[in-house]
Amino acid sequence: MIGPKLRRALKVAAWVLMLFGPLLTLIALYEVATSQNFALGNELGRAWVSLAVGLVSPIVQGGVLLALLSIDERIQKRDV
Repeated sequence: MIGPKLRRALKVAAWVLMLFGPLLTLIALYEVATSQNFALGNELGRAWVSLAVGLVSPIVQGGVLLALLSIDERIQKRDV
């Protein structure tokens, strides 16, 4: 079992990941789209896939971390 300070820090990290991960993805995609080297065509499809993955994956990862922390907390309360 993990301690309460570490659990609290991991919860904060999960929420930061869930809130700022998609924002950073949008910023990076905007920079790529406005660069002079961005060519339409095959790269546009990749950009949409990258956008979808970049928006969804931080939310899923943060949610999984919160679920695991919740499970750990329940197990710790049950054993005490």
